[in-house]
Amino acid sequence: MLVFITMKRVSAKVFSAFYEDGSLKHQIEKIGELFISKHHYESGELRDERQLENGYYKEFYKEGQLKVVANYVNGELYGVWKSFDEEGTLVWEVSYLNGYRNGGYRQYFDNGNLKLNGTMINDKKKGEEKRYTIDGQLVWKGNYDDDQRDHTWRHYDASEKVDTKIKFKNGIPVDAEQAKYIQPTIVPDGVIEKVPIYPGCEVVYGNKARRDCMSEAISFFVRAGSNASDKFIA
Repeated sequence: MLVFITMKRVSAKVFSAFYEDGSLKHQIEKIGELFISKHHYESGELRDERQLENGYYKEFYKEGQLKVVANYVNGELYGVWKSFDEEGTLVWEVSYLNGYRNGGYRQYFDNGNLKLNGTMINDKKKGEEKRYTIDGQLVWKGNYDDDQRDHTWRHYDASEKVDTKIKFKNGIPVDAEQAKYIQPTIVPDGVIEKVPIYPGCEVVYGNKARRDCMSEAISFFVRAGSNASDKFIA
């Protein structure tokens, strides 16, 4: 059961938390001027390690192999997030800006060759995506708009000639029979917990920006309500 029952707090940031059996679950320690956070599996193995606020993040499989490597700036994912399989092979690279996916994404085959690549803008797939065979040959090319497949996607044969075209409207093939030929790409998201989107903050991205937007919106309504009450009393 992944519930700790003991916590020893030394300062505002340094502390230790434990599982019911007394084994270490989570620890934040100060090393020099840095605060390092570590989570452990219940069996004791290191699950993840992170430099708080600004710096690296590493996540591990239970057997110790590297699973994810990333970087944080001001507490938000920033730069290229990478994931690996249990054999140590790079599987995904996803670009982040201020805590949300923004920039290129790439998926790889087990042999290291590129499987697909595309672009995300404001946490949604946008623009051209290309897909390849395990030998590196282009096999599909098409576009996304607002995270949905858009316009015409083209399939290429072994001689690199187009042999199939699929037209999309609102992310759905115009010819329903062609839906089986290609599925939309699901790009992994390294953000573990996302701040809910408050009304009026739909075009704000990243947890910090969404918290700030929500706080401002609530403050506005509180002030507006207070002003309305003052006028009513007057």
